Amino acid sequence: MEGIKKLTVITKSVKEQTQELIDNFTHLIGEAEKRRLSAGNKFEYYKFEFADGEKNAYEDASKKLTKIMNNM
Repeated sequence: MEGIKKLTVITKSVKEQTQELIDNFTHLIGEAEKRRLSAGNKFEYYKFEFADGEKNAYEDASKKLTKIMNNM
């Protein structure tokens, strides 16, 4: 029975760590959006495109992690 308890603790820890990653990506999405808007206001299109791609990458990673976490 101890093995099952330990496995539960490990799984819970993985879920917590996954949630922290999702939270970090959510924060990074917000930061990328700020950079994207700032670049758009200054007509710095290369920075706008970079920040937009960065935001999309963070959103994709966050969605994948959320899907993984929901399957645990």
